[in-house]
Order: sequence, then C-alpha cells, then structure tokens
Amino acid sequence: MCGTGGFCINGKQAYIGGRLVGLNRLYDIFDRFYKAGKDPHDTSGKELLDEFSLCNNVPSGMEKGYIEVLLREYGIYWSEKNQRDKH
Repeated sequence: MCGTGGFCINGKQAYIGGRLVGLNRLYDIFDRFYKAGKDPHDTSGKELLDEFSLCNNVPSGMEKGYIEVLLREYGIYWSEKNQRDKH
C-alpha cells in the first residue's frame, strides 16, 4: 500500500463521484509517463488507471471518474513540465 489515512504521498486530492479522494503517487506515475515520452493526447486513460491502481484503491464502478481525473491531471502536469523543460 502506498499510503493510508487522509493524506497523499507525492500526489493530491480530487473530487471523484462527489467524494474527495487521495491520489497517491500521482506525480511518480506522471514522471514515468513523461520521461517515457508519453504525450497526454496519445496516452489512454486505461493505461494511466492500470498504473495508478497499483498504489491506489479504485472502487468498482468508479473507473470512468478516475480515468477522467487522471487524464485531466496528466494533461495539466505535462503542459507545465513541457513549458519548464523548454526554458
């Protein structure tokens, strides 16, 4: 388990399905995808979810909500990191 309780390890919190949830190891995952050259437009939500699920519990029936958040957050992360790396 990557984290317990109400805190996040190298991640953040987000609302999914009306509930505030911790997204543990989110930035570790995003770092790996970014370093592998995975553009957010070419990255599938399933691919992100599979990696994310290794350190986070994703309740059954909530996969779509998690995928939406993961794709959105990776797009933001990628854009910000890409801008910093260009300068």
